[in-house]
Amino acid sequence: MREEVVKALRDVYDPEIPVNVYDLGLIRDIKIDERRVRLTMLFTSGQMCPVADMMAVQVKYAVARALPGYEVEVHVDLKTQWSPDMATPEGRRALEELYGREYVDGLARRKLVVRIDKEQIQSFDPVAYMRERVEARYRVFKEWLEKNRI
Repeated sequence: MREEVVKALRDVYDPEIPVNVYDLGLIRDIKIDERRVRLTMLFTSGQMCPVADMMAVQVKYAVARALPGYEVEVHVDLKTQWSPDMATPEGRRALEELYGREYVDGLARRKLVVRIDKEQIQSFDPVAYMRERVEARYRVFKEWLEKNRI
């Protein structure tokens, strides 16, 4: 029964990361009893996830289609911070192929809590910051594309 649930979950993908929700480690708990499946799910960007509702609904219906007659509940955990360390070995491998091992390792070490002192706030330029972040991400993508070009 659990295998059927996992198979269904592997057909649901995070819209921002082309890895399924199970291998990405977003499904933290699967409980199956008489006629009910309870799933606990989190999101890569926690409370800030713009597609959280859509993903939870996709998970619910994918499992419901796989197990007709079962009630499916999806509980959302907004307190736990996702990390690449939560991914299955297959999910970790996919993340590393997409973004590079160095980036994924860095992501696993990050902390969401960031201290900002007064000087940083006064001199912060959001436009320059976003330009820098987009350019850095583009460089990483371009390097990956060049390295993996067929």
